Amino acid sequence: IAPWLSRKVGDFRALGIGLILMIIGMPLVIFVQNLVYFMVVAYVINLGYSICMPTFRTIITQSVNPTRQGDISGIDESIFALSAALAPLFGGYLYAVTPDLTYLIFALILLAAFTGFLWYDRKIQTSIQSPHLIQK
Repeated sequence: IAPWLSRKVGDFRALGIGLILMIIGMPLVIFVQNLVYFMVVAYVINLGYSICMPTFRTIITQSVNPTRQGDISGIDESIFALSAALAPLFGGYLYAVTPDLTYLIFALILLAAFTGFLWYDRKIQTSIQSPHLIQK
């Protein structure tokens, strides 16, 4: 779905939609009462994730010189591997300490990422419309 959505609304908006889906889904996990509701909430979160990951990788590889795309992809994979190692530890600790707040905390982390995305997108849009306003 990510390539289709990116073609329809653009990469940055597709990334934003994916982040919003995850932000909405994470706190809803707190209220899961049965398997059906869990499957719906998990679908929303996974849909957001499946939109975010390929779209983010597209954005970062297109943002560098073609000769540096391998470098940026390597950095991205290294950060992803580090987060795959640390996130379960962080999440497990949070769940042990505050099981009801764990998903809300993750939603707040995603909200911070979304805020950074909005700031960056606004900066890019401003530089496109008025390049003399952005200083390097």
